[in-house]
Amino acid sequence: MDQAPGRPNETQGRLLRLSTAALDKELDEHVGNKACPKDAAAHSTRQRALFFVPGRVEVMGKHTDYAGGNSLLFASADRGIAMSSAMLVEEDEGGGPGAGLRVTVLSVLPVGMEHHCTEGSTCSYEVEGRPVVRYTVSLPDDGGGECPRDWRVYPSATIARLHLNFDLLSCFPDGERRHILISMCSNLPPASGLSTSSAIVTGIFLVLDSHLKMRHTSTYREAIGEDENAVCNLSTYLGNAENGRDYFKPDLSVVLKGTVRGGVGTFGGSEDHAAILTGKPGRLRLLSFCPTRPASFSMGGIFDDLSMRSIVRGSESRPIGPHEQSTVVDLPDDLCFVVAFSGARAEKGGDAQQGYNDAAELARIAATMLGKDTLAEAIADERRRRGGRNDVKDVLSDAIRKNHGTKSSAAPFVERFEQFYDESECLVPLTAYALSTRNYVLLGKVVDASHRRAVNMLRNQIEETAWLALWARGLENDLQVNNHLQLSVRAPTYQDHSCREGARITALAASAFGAGFGGSCWALLRKRDAEKFARQWQEAYDARFPLEDRRTREFFVTLPGRGAFEVR
Repeated sequence: MDQAPGRPNETQGRLLRLSTAALDKELDEHVGNKACPKDAAAHSTRQRALFFVPGRVEVMGKHTDYAGGNSLLFASADRGIAMSSAMLVEEDEGGGPGAGLRVTVLSVLPVGMEHHCTEGSTCSYEVEGRPVVRYTVSLPDDGGGECPRDWRVYPSATIARLHLNFDLLSCFPDGERRHILISMCSNLPPASGLSTSSAIVTGIFLVLDSHLKMRHTSTYREAIGEDENAVCNLSTYLGNAENGRDYFKPDLSVVLKGTVRGGVGTFGGSEDHAAILTGKPGRLRLLSFCPTRPASFSMGGIFDDLSMRSIVRGSESRPIGPHEQSTVVDLPDDLCFVVAFSGARAEKGGDAQQGYNDAAELARIAATMLGKDTLAEAIADERRRRGGRNDVKDVLSDAIRKNHGTKSSAAPFVERFEQFYDESECLVPLTAYALSTRNYVLLGKVVDASHRRAVNMLRNQIEETAWLALWARGLENDLQVNNHLQLSVRAPTYQDHSCREGARITALAASAFGAGFGGSCWALLRKRDAEKFARQWQEAYDARFPLEDRRTREFFVTLPGRGAFEVR
């Protein structure tokens, strides 16, 4: 793990207290159960583990990671999942010879969310008025049960993948039967685009590893490694655990097979897991994927790219000569992020899955037309072949049209490629550069262009998320809504909104983020304006999109924080 053990902040501590309270209740219940001897329950107090696993905010990098592209990310300082755990030794009740493992996952739900108790999970008690859902996975698994499709799919898929690759039962050579209890308490809005699912996957791994020591196995050392790239390799592996695909070490020397059932059903990448594992306070990370690695850029060529000339024209901070953009981007001390969860849920394991997978499939087929595994690989090879010339986008777009056969049917693949090229090769590094140089005029224009391409080309936005980012920038009149499936954004018509008392505040930059098809938007503000802006933003949103139950929406201020860490 990239983080040393540490102490939680106030918000993290509150979540940890709730998750620990639920765990204690579950342990009390086990003490009265003959399957768990009292001395084993007492021993479990010495085998506890506490983790805080943050959510992630994708500043830039819309649908780039699974195509080998670049992203600009951070882990939220105060939004995430607290996980408390304990491991028990169980008495054999005639279940047969050999080792066995049960993993029970407890989820502390918000008040009034009892309806989230679905078939296969139960609500048996409350903690501070909050219902607790229970779900158990048993190993060995007879393979006869159906894979759940609600929140349970994330622990279920993760445990199945870890057992397939690391043989979790081999951790008990004496044939003991163990029971690991994991209690989760989250303040991430569900299916909000803040990577709740990836936080669960990452957290389940960290907890099980703390008890079962998977990192000490030869399989882990050979596949993930112990060098400076190990945390990047781990994030790639956890992305594969979530999407169900095989994991290859970057040198292709080791493969950890995917599960027959697949992961949660999406063809996603590893940007969420990378941000969750590598986050640093006050810093954003510039990363590339397939494999996951730190990214850096020479900015001069990007400013000359034909696709960017209308955006960077007139920029006062154009670099003179080569300018390397570092993988670490410090957020200026006077800035912070405001996040708006639209209330429209974007569940990667649920309703949003098909739209997400369609975007991934378009990228995969477009790369195949170019004779490569990923779009990023095709771009890098063509750029090397052409000596760095700035017409690579046009050349590859023409190649897709030619290799597809007909211009009309090639259009979706060309559009997907061009959105990827602009976002990954130009807009991501330009955003990092503009933040690093505090060129907020350039920053706003670059992020506006990214959001506009998400609506018009990637088509992963709904009206709510398209509108939220535009309102934050004073551009809501540029949104054109023909019907709920046809949205478009005109070229920006910038307005000058004063920040005097009582007047509307405009964000320095704003964009939808995450998988799309629901979810959230971020806005970048000066700290002095953030709370007031958040109130104005929510009031405008509630007026534009009325909803009886406004508890499903959240607007909050956040900062970049540290990645997942063990609490000591």
